[in-house]
Amino acid sequence: MPKNPFHIIVLALLLLSSCHSLLPSSEEKTTEDLTPYLSASLTPKQQVSLHLTREGQEALLRGALLEASNRLTKAIDLDPTNPFPFYYLGEIHYQRSQYQQSLTFLEKAKGLFRNNHTWLSKVYALMGVNYEALGDLTAAQESFGEALDEDRSNILAEEGLSRVNRLQPQRGD
Repeated sequence: MPKNPFHIIVLALLLLSSCHSLLPSSEEKTTEDLTPYLSASLTPKQQVSLHLTREGQEALLRGALLEASNRLTKAIDLDPTNPFPFYYLGEIHYQRSQYQQSLTFLEKAKGLFRNNHTWLSKVYALMGVNYEALGDLTAAQESFGEALDEDRSNILAEEGLSRVNRLQPQRGD
């Protein structure tokens, strides 16, 4: 790690200028299968909410952020206990460089995903890239660590933690 403060600032600026490349590109992403969450025990509103979430997810993959946002907001209106639209709205706000708004949605998703380790890991990883974009490397490091605690196979969290550890000043520097 560079000891010169100027080098640290340059590294931070380079990191911030490339923040949008931290998440997989649209071409690398696939739609998450929400089918396992559909069940006969869901109310009709919950089923429609999941359907709207799926439509929002597909619009997000196409880059139609406004359409995605509208679908996901309707999904929340129908079922505010559905964690998926909160996660995807967090992703939309991240893509728009609205990091604080993204974190607000991800905090809500975190509470709703509390028993789903895979999705909770995804939430923490996305929180990590938001904190990284905001320049809060300590919070980013914590979020990436939480993501890996939930799911050791989370590549976004693993790469993020490695990146932040390289940028984080070492104690005594």
